[in-house]
Amino acid sequence: MAASFLSIMHLQKTCRDNRASNANARTYTPVPKITVDCANGIGAFSIKTLAPLVRPALLLVPANCNTDTCLNNHCGADYVVTERKFPAALTPDPCALYASLDGDADRLVFYTAHQHRPQIHDGDAMAVLFATFFADAARTLSLKSRIGVVQTAYSNKGSTHYIRNRLHLPVDFAKTGVKHLHAQAKMYDVGIYFEYNGHGTVLFSDDFRAEIGGLRLHDDGDAYYDDRARCILNILRLYAQLMNQCVGDAVCLLLAVVCMLDFYGMHSNAWSSMWHRAPCRHENVHVNQKALFRASDNERDLVLPLDVAALICRLRNVHADAKIVVRASGTENKVRVYVECDDEAVLERITAEIALFIQSRYGAAQVGGGV
Repeated sequence: MAASFLSIMHLQKTCRDNRASNANARTYTPVPKITVDCANGIGAFSIKTLAPLVRPALLLVPANCNTDTCLNNHCGADYVVTERKFPAALTPDPCALYASLDGDADRLVFYTAHQHRPQIHDGDAMAVLFATFFADAARTLSLKSRIGVVQTAYSNKGSTHYIRNRLHLPVDFAKTGVKHLHAQAKMYDVGIYFEYNGHGTVLFSDDFRAEIGGLRLHDDGDAYYDDRARCILNILRLYAQLMNQCVGDAVCLLLAVVCMLDFYGMHSNAWSSMWHRAPCRHENVHVNQKALFRASDNERDLVLPLDVAALICRLRNVHADAKIVVRASGTENKVRVYVECDDEAVLERITAEIALFIQSRYGAAQVGGGV
């Protein structure tokens, strides 16, 4: 893993150096350091072991590595996403880049400090980043391999719009749970899949590996294009070695994201500006019988109970830009309400109306924020 990472970073540096005098060369912003919140879990061992191995290209600074304390206690990926707070032991620095694993190191989020709160780059942001690179590679190399992205009902509509309408890649939806996304992603030669909470990876088919392994480029007289094409082809070959084909390797994913940011020569601010994230709200509503709540279309449309479905239909007709997802929790006796809307006042009103309606009719004991 470390060897593939260093090879990619070295190759990208060599390509940048070769293009440095070219008028088309991009302004390069390095990613020299990442502070990694290890959630006091197993990821601490991996990050500590990996840090000296990647030091020539990246400074990894482990934090929250006390495995004798409680996992995810005021730290970890879920804490950052749910609470919108910095983990314990981390001091917000607007110039720094941070990452959080969860306790068993199978998911990952990145973030920076914005007004002392984390500005989060979650699974949707990683999907956009990887989709951008592979769409770019497919155009540059005229690849025949099919590239697609798989998301869930909770994926921000801004990311879906960008991937479909700017990158012109297909986006499929699957039920919540990585096993569902993984199965759908295998339908593509390059299957990019992420849940918003940071679970995900990129899958490569045997046909894709064969295509990039056998591809030979011909000099067309454009030195800039030829150099970039060869660079991308060699990066693809190394990526096929770096990316873990089994979901649940957040450490590998961290290195892959760093490579992508390095390829485009951007820091997290530029990453944020790639696409427009629609404002969103989550509410958890405690109910007596979650089995009463049934959804269709990969959990994007609630069909039962009929009165809740009718309320959602009415709200969608009034607020055409609103995205509304209501589904039963898979593990708890709760119903999860998720709403996106560009108008934040309307967003708050819709979320509250749906949550209170469900609470009043289906015996909820309380309403609480969460994911």
